[in-house]
Amino acid sequence: NMDVFAEERSKLDFDQEELFKTVYFRDEYYEQAKILPKMFSTDPVLKINHSFFNLPREEQIGLNLKRVARMLELSKEGKFPRVSMKNIGMVADYSGSVSAAGLHFAMFETAIRYIGSDEQNEE
Repeated sequence: NMDVFAEERSKLDFDQEELFKTVYFRDEYYEQAKILPKMFSTDPVLKINHSFFNLPREEQIGLNLKRVARMLELSKEGKFPRVSMKNIGMVADYSGSVSAAGLHFAMFETAIRYIGSDEQNEE
């Protein structure tokens, strides 16, 4: 259950929405973030399975590629946020998995910014 900390969050004395917006740098991702926990706890392909972390790296990468394909499929149906350079950190945090490229999103974003084409940087 992705909401095991609901009771604890209810005791907080600060604005959780403001904290979220500070961490992810954008107000518009708050609405997207509200659907991600449900997607990663109910969709059979996206569902976080902690045995994943005991698999060999090659199998982890294969499963993550299936998950990415599912995210794209759901995105085309309007049921999942379109993943972009602007929200990849948030999606990666909610997905609870490792990157197929083995790079943290911040490093990937930095690499694209400096060596990517103008079109890639616009995305």
